[in-house]
Amino acid sequence: MDAFLYFADETLFLYISISSIYLFIFAVAAQFRRSKKYPKTINYHRYAVLVPEGTPALMMDYLVELRKFIPITSNWADIVLSLNEEEFDAVVILSETDQVSPNFLDEINNAFDVGVKIFQLHHRIEPRSSISKKLVALNEEIRNSFFKQGHTGVGFAASLDGVDMVFDLVWLKKNLKSAKTNLKIRALKQDIFVEYLEYVTVYSSKARKPRYVLSRGKAIARFLPTLFSGKWNYASVLFQRLIPSWGILLLLSCILAVFFTIISLDDSVKWWGMIFFLLFTMCLAIPDYLVEKKKKSKKHKDGK
Repeated sequence: MDAFLYFADETLFLYISISSIYLFIFAVAAQFRRSKKYPKTINYHRYAVLVPEGTPALMMDYLVELRKFIPITSNWADIVLSLNEEEFDAVVILSETDQVSPNFLDEINNAFDVGVKIFQLHHRIEPRSSISKKLVALNEEIRNSFFKQGHTGVGFAASLDGVDMVFDLVWLKKNLKSAKTNLKIRALKQDIFVEYLEYVTVYSSKARKPRYVLSRGKAIARFLPTLFSGKWNYASVLFQRLIPSWGILLLLSCILAVFFTIISLDDSVKWWGMIFFLLFTMCLAIPDYLVEKKKKSKKHKDGK
């Protein structure tokens, strides 16, 4: 039994350590990418903005004749495939929202003019009036830091959610077969850089559930061949499916730390260290706006 516990302890610690270091690298990289903007351009492109039917009028400071709002009343893929490439340069696909950044299309246009073909926009949960919504917003922003902001920080493509995206229309029509087409994988296989515009925000009260999720079975089968072929970007996305979420990593570490504290205090030290390392990584990944309000409210109560 002692031999089994030793093997299980070492194996789990190695697995969780590798997973945690992977997240830490991107948490650090995210710090160097925040608020990096593309320079202002004098060229203005034409955009089709797809929004769910019933979406209220969105305020955008962009030339009216170069943008068109199209309600999604059926399959959004059919609408995209019907768009005229002579009429539009790019398509913006939004999910439920009632507000976007005032300079929404201007910032997208600046990046598009440089030659970026695909963007993932920043979704932000507002209002966060309950504890559950605050936790959902926290989880979503931590994932944004790791797999969008952090990925672009090291030169990898940002993770596509399947909503709140911008595409070059020519590329999209060429690669889109149906609403179920995994555009994330298609872009990775073509080594196309997916940009994350952290400062271009889409607001809503609901979390965005990623649509482009690869099964773990396919990720396991493809990971080593992809890694050995030198496709680091694609390999990183596959590796994401092989590790637990940050919450599961933290929970496992806490359980194992308590367990080994009871049976072997010496063996528990490394697990307590892992917990502090994970908490530090999470703190790095949390954006300032989620903690600034608490600081301001505290100062207000203190009369400062």
